[in-house]
Amino acid sequence: ENLNSITASRSPTCKSLENALNRIPNTLDPMDKLTKIIAHNVIWNEAERGVPEFFKGGYAFAEIIGEMGLIFSEKIRLGLFLQKPNVNYPLHAHDAEELYFVLSGSSDWQINQEKFSVGPGSIIHHQTCENHAMITSSSPLFAMWVWTGKINGRYWFVDQIVTDCPNDI
Repeated sequence: ENLNSITASRSPTCKSLENALNRIPNTLDPMDKLTKIIAHNVIWNEAERGVPEFFKGGYAFAEIIGEMGLIFSEKIRLGLFLQKPNVNYPLHAHDAEELYFVLSGSSDWQINQEKFSVGPGSIIHHQTCENHAMITSSSPLFAMWVWTGKINGRYWFVDQIVTDCPNDI
């Protein structure tokens, strides 16, 4: 895993941060106010994860709770996620169970074979080892995320062969 700690003003992805923060609807109050404060006080990480070059700079995340977070935890990871406009985050999966709470922007989402659209206020749940992808359109996707379970487990793209992930989880 290739992670680079960055400041919001220097990351290719975080150039979309202010736009994403300003688009959080008032209906998500107080999350809009809290997130704006937190987003400027966390360390943003650009993650390549071996994705083809076109995806470099496509998304960044900041951990609030976790081994790299403002609050240390070995049992849970909670943070912020920012995906640039017009980016396809291809089908991938991981051992950790995952939740997203969309704060701003919209995205076409895929979980296994199911495709749907999400927007502010949507909550998306990925079971452990469940294939999922996100495709943004003209606005960035900004969300809060949580990993539970095997938070230090495997991460892979669907086109990579993984044979030891149980189907009945």
